[in-house]
Amino acid sequence: MTQVKRLPSPEQLVPHKAPMLLLDSISDVDEVHINAKASVAKDNPFLVPGAGLLPSALIEMVAQASAAIMGYNGYLQGAVPPMGYLVSVKDTSIDLDRPILEGTSLEIEANLDNVMGDFAWYKGDVRLEDTIICTTTLMVFKEKSSS
Repeated sequence: MTQVKRLPSPEQLVPHKAPMLLLDSISDVDEVHINAKASVAKDNPFLVPGAGLLPSALIEMVAQASAAIMGYNGYLQGAVPPMGYLVSVKDTSIDLDRPILEGTSLEIEANLDNVMGDFAWYKGDVRLEDTIICTTTLMVFKEKSSS
């Protein structure tokens, strides 16, 4: 009998709360990789009525997916999601040929690329209908656990 791996929810892995929590679900996660989904909700703080989603929301989605990787590592040890601070954003490309409107579904992938002390680098992308619309590299500072 095959055992199904039960995945934690984004709320269990990142410190964000609605409406700032942009990830809806996680389809795959391990200690260095995540695939997540996000639907653009009406209360999304990055949604401009009549204009669509601000491009910076795509970077935030990758940042939250990266935070979920950190949170998953804590989750495996029974810890609360750690606080992380975005230190830099580089090698970013955003290619939108149309506005991203309310109700649009996006897929986010992030991978832990490197760790040096309390700093970690993540590479990620956001897809719309199987087309990559954003790629970025993020540097994150992870706060030490108080426990």
